Amino acid sequence: MRKGIYKAAALILAGTMCAGLTACSGKTQETKVQETAVQDTKEAQTGETGKEPASEAGKESAAPKKKVSLVLATNWGEGDSKYNYFYPKFQEFQEANSDTMDITLETYSTEDYKTKIKTQTASGDLPDVFTYWGGAMMTDMVEAGLLLDVEEYFNASDQVKRDGFEPTSFGYYTASDGKTYGIPIESTRGIFLANKQLFEENGLEIPKTYEELLKTAKAFNEKGIIPIAIGSNGGTPSEFFFSELYGQYDGAAKELEELAATRTFNTENALKVANNIKDMIDQKMFPADTVANGG
Repeated sequence: MRKGIYKAAALILAGTMCAGLTACSGKTQETKVQETAVQDTKEAQTGETGKEPASEAGKESAAPKKKVSLVLATNWGEGDSKYNYFYPKFQEFQEANSDTMDITLETYSTEDYKTKIKTQTASGDLPDVFTYWGGAMMTDMVEAGLLLDVEEYFNASDQVKRDGFEPTSFGYYTASDGKTYGIPIESTRGIFLANKQLFEENGLEIPKTYEELLKTAKAFNEKGIIPIAIGSNGGTPSEFFFSELYGQYDGAAKELEELAATRTFNTENALKVANNIKDMIDQKMFPADTVANGG
């Protein structure tokens, strides 16, 4: 691992360090150049450096503090709404901690980011702090001993504590050894938006059951209207649709919560969802070939 002493903490430390702890440091080169220019101008105008002359004997005590260098990686790149919120917080963190921390921020597109993290997992050189997915996606990192037990982070932090989070949200980052290796920073909810005008024009009610959905889909198809608009670029975001359907079944929430530990996905509930989606495809509820494998 980098410097031999840091282990990476998956997913949230990026968020808590930059939003919760108020800081993430390592100023950009541009900022450093601007500050140097201001200091040089002051010295030229006043002849002062803002520092007391050091005697020969006192030079050693004036040695600069050693900075902690960290790499912070995320798939929240420019153009992502989360980046628009996160990056100003990151800059604030840099400014507040520039004397003790030097942080390099790396951002990638989602698929490039997954490839990068997999490669770094194989080489044992993960970023010090990074956002990532839990569940089975972190298993290789856990088994390689590359992730930090978040209890160590909470114990060391004066501002961020485990009881500040919804307890069940840690399930996604709890491995089979019972330890938690990530801290949640967001949750996702799936929703349907209904075009009321189309329903009214065709004398249809918004369906509340699957049986009603089947009838509605048939009526729309007869009019040449695609019943459900859902896209899937390499599996994204159709996995959310799959998960939302999965969550409707008894016991499914617990199965998903324990997925990282059990590593079992071919459950009865998962097969039900797969069959339901296949039936929806057969009933032409989606655009052609839109819910596909991937991701």
